Amino acid sequence: MPYAELFSLPRELVLPLHDAHVTIDAGDTGRFGQSRPGTTPPGPGLDLSAQHFVEQHDLAGRRLRTFANGRIGYAGLPDGTGYLRISGFGGYDATSPAYARTGKQRPGRSRSPHPPPSGTRAALARPVPVHRPGRGTHRR
Repeated sequence: MPYAELFSLPRELVLPLHDAHVTIDAGDTGRFGQSRPGTTPPGPGLDLSAQHFVEQHDLAGRRLRTFANGRIGYAGLPDGTGYLRISGFGGYDATSPAYARTGKQRPGRSRSPHPPPSGTRAALARPVPVHRPGRGTHRR
């Protein structure tokens, strides 16, 4: 069976899933990945838009203090609760080929045809209890 024909078999199986987490990388033969129809593709623009939405609606205008190339944000709320936002699990270091959003990759590693996830999970951020030795557990 030719490689192109073999590649088409798993592609046809995952096609109805419309799941951006499922990709097929067959090297020179081809790559396949898709997302649900009507889904905004993740990227820096969507991430920034989601961050602004969180700041205005969830944080009452407070700004997130950002870390890790803007992918992790934190804000303290007036009641002492901390708000932690993790917008993705990659792109933390803009200069590192292992994590950069530039499309570079480490040698020997395959890369998904999709960019790293962005602010699509912003609504999942929740206050986190923090234990401070000698002070008990506080919501921060």
